[in-house]
Amino acid sequence: MASTAAMDSSPSSEKDELELPLLHCFVATGTAIASDAPRRRILAYGDSLTAGFCDSDGELRFSPYGKALCEALAPSIAAEIWVCGLSGMEAAEMAQALDCRSIEDCVGRIGKGLRRTLKDVGNVDLVLIMAGTNDLGDDDLRGAPIAITVQALHTACHCEGVPTVVLSVPANENVQKSQTYRKRWERVNALLRKWSESNGRDDGVCFFVETALLVPFSEDSDLWDEDGLHLTAAGSRHLGTSLAPLVLPLLDSAASLDIRAAVGQRSKPKAVTRGGPMPECLPMLHPSTPSSGSTSTESAPKVRLLFYGDSLTAGYYAFGNLFAPYAEAFGSNLFPQRDTELWVCGLSGLTAVSLAQKKGAEKIRDATKRTGLGLQRLLDEHGCFDLVFIMLGTNDLGKSEPEEIAAAIQELHSVCHQAGVPTVVMSVPQSKATFKSRGLGKIAKCHDKVNRLLHNWATGTSSAKVALFVDTCALMPFEEDSELWEMDGLHFSRAGSQALGARLAPLVGYLQARHGISSFLHKFPLPVETFISLAGLGSVPDCNLAHQRLEGKVEFVLTGDVRVDWLAQVPLQSGWSAQKPPSSDGCSEDSLLFLIGEAECSSRWALGDRLWGAEGAEEGTLAEVCGVETFVDVRWQDDALSVRVPARELQLCNPDAFSFFPSELVCQRLIDDSAGSVGPLSFRSAGAPPPVSLTPPASASGRGLSPAEERPSRRDGLSAKVGYVVRADPATRMVSVRWLDDAVSGKGELELKSVEKAIASEEEWSAFDLQIDPEFGFRLGDAVIRCKDWEEEGRTLSPPSSQPEVAAAAAALAKAVAEAGGPRVGQVLSLEAGKVRVRWLDGAVSVHGPRELYRVGDDDEASAEDE
Repeated sequence: MASTAAMDSSPSSEKDELELPLLHCFVATGTAIASDAPRRRILAYGDSLTAGFCDSDGELRFSPYGKALCEALAPSIAAEIWVCGLSGMEAAEMAQALDCRSIEDCVGRIGKGLRRTLKDVGNVDLVLIMAGTNDLGDDDLRGAPIAITVQALHTACHCEGVPTVVLSVPANENVQKSQTYRKRWERVNALLRKWSESNGRDDGVCFFVETALLVPFSEDSDLWDEDGLHLTAAGSRHLGTSLAPLVLPLLDSAASLDIRAAVGQRSKPKAVTRGGPMPECLPMLHPSTPSSGSTSTESAPKVRLLFYGDSLTAGYYAFGNLFAPYAEAFGSNLFPQRDTELWVCGLSGLTAVSLAQKKGAEKIRDATKRTGLGLQRLLDEHGCFDLVFIMLGTNDLGKSEPEEIAAAIQELHSVCHQAGVPTVVMSVPQSKATFKSRGLGKIAKCHDKVNRLLHNWATGTSSAKVALFVDTCALMPFEEDSELWEMDGLHFSRAGSQALGARLAPLVGYLQARHGISSFLHKFPLPVETFISLAGLGSVPDCNLAHQRLEGKVEFVLTGDVRVDWLAQVPLQSGWSAQKPPSSDGCSEDSLLFLIGEAECSSRWALGDRLWGAEGAEEGTLAEVCGVETFVDVRWQDDALSVRVPARELQLCNPDAFSFFPSELVCQRLIDDSAGSVGPLSFRSAGAPPPVSLTPPASASGRGLSPAEERPSRRDGLSAKVGYVVRADPATRMVSVRWLDDAVSGKGELELKSVEKAIASEEEWSAFDLQIDPEFGFRLGDAVIRCKDWEEEGRTLSPPSSQPEVAAAAAALAKAVAEAGGPRVGQVLSLEAGKVRVRWLDGAVSVHGPRELYRVGDDDEASAEDE
């Protein structure tokens, strides 16, 4: 039996349960509770689905899942479950109101901000957050901004030392009726899952729950209200009861103490603090650094860096309720072996013109009510710095002329130079405003001109103390649906600030490697090193980056257009190979359908290339490429991500069959038990799945066999247990695996068969007991086709015998592709917890179950060459 109590009021009777105030709690009481049961306090926070909003016979009622969860945890746990469900509120509004003492929702009930609730309730052991449904109702919002806003709610809890559980955005009627809505819904939940199992797990996320598996939507289900959006009272009870066995292991005495201790003692970055007076020092202490009481025979001088600017330097995100300065990621990537002081002064809302005028000010209040110092005053009071980074100008665009903005930024650099401190000139970053106008609007033109003026000044002979010019537009190009940008399209998200710091570190690392750390001590001028990534006008010579892992895979490479000598054209629905088409120099991808070939000549920049309209050059000016540098993003076996690593720092390798990477689909290694085999056990090869045949095999009837008839099946003896790699340790050859299901469903999607499998447990396996799944062996960059486009039951095809037949077949296929809503050929972008993200020829991106796709392997290209 669970009794109820309202915040700041006397306990309510069960009779009034459906009319409770917004913030209330359910307490497990009665003889059913074991005498030694641990007492735990849980907060369920979210929107109307958390509140249990339901329309019972036209009367507004609330039946939160928290009550059923409280009852289901008994008798093992004496739970006290607080519920705050803000009906009608978006996750963005919750993030904006983290500290609000009073929030009125759309039905007139009063609640509190998440961070304020944690402080008022006190000693919360676990927070369950389910939000995002109302955000999806806004057609102007993309999936990534919604996901990072929900992540910010969890981060707010982690900074208070409270672990969280991520509940996905539940399914609803719109998921079935609108393809656009469904794609955004899938995108949000995929990003939440990915974050929960990587960076979120390190911060304090216990696990991710796919709510669509616990309360699947169906119009005929008694779990869902008639509006197709809210759960019925029975649905909320079912959700709470289903969550209990998942949450219970976290709440027993030992586990709960371990989780709270891990979150509370974790060295939390300044990214998760409210922020205080500036400058703020972020000490980066290496674990091997001797303590203050010990002695060291050889101590390196401490590095002191200053990062000065506006809200982008402060790491403003979650509407200014949280801060993630890029300085932190920069320091951890550049100086992992040294003690470093990173001083940050980011004055949100201030312009470069204003800060130049107030360079000697003792106190400057910014838009978030934080205070900081003028740059001159800061240098006087806090002593010498080895290097100063200045990134300003975003707030000036559209308010001042480009020349005035550039002059103000230059003046701040000169203040540092006069103090003998070298500086890094960082260009004005891109934003939604500059991206939307495509260089045609006033703000975009101002942005481009300011950066051109800064570049010309930084590389001029009069700026000898400028250590480096950084084109932030190349480091952080703006994208609409990116995890690196906040919902406002102006500020970096926490992940964006971390990416900027990580990408900036190798550039400054080059200076340190070339000149030595003493060159930062303003004893003599540094030569100018200009970095412009995408224009290919500068190169960064070899440098020793901080720490390298032994083995990784290339996850992303920036490339240009490629001229291709095509080997074969394969109409998908037929399964045969047409005659070899001529070389192509950029014809429409859609018209080519699916082509297998090899690059004949690349139009990526090469030494000596002449080009128009180079960055920083006047219109009509020619330029010549004098240096080219390739950078790649690398995902290591331990699931860590390194961004913008110079290609020359890496070496291609051919990993053995026992090397696995995160998200790869694996199964238990299969034993070859062919007849007559004796002696030691032998294993099947862990290679890629059998390729698609480009030429039909001969048959008695002379007709071709469709690829569907040749595909291997799990009924042919293949292992039924499929999982994906979470991380792998190349030293111990141990692999963490999450098993997805006990069998592949008939529809070809990997499904969990029970509530308990909503959170699949991680298992440690020896790499020698696993192999890449023979049927689902996808890799990044693989060319894939949708099986359903050519697996038509009973269909047999023969190759055309004349050119008219070839043309007719191609026309029929083009029509079929158009009717299907786009091409059905694409490339694997990523593997995401048992799903495959594919970019199709028309540029569309979608996520699919592995069974819906078929990989075209290297053997296909070989057979095409033979033909």
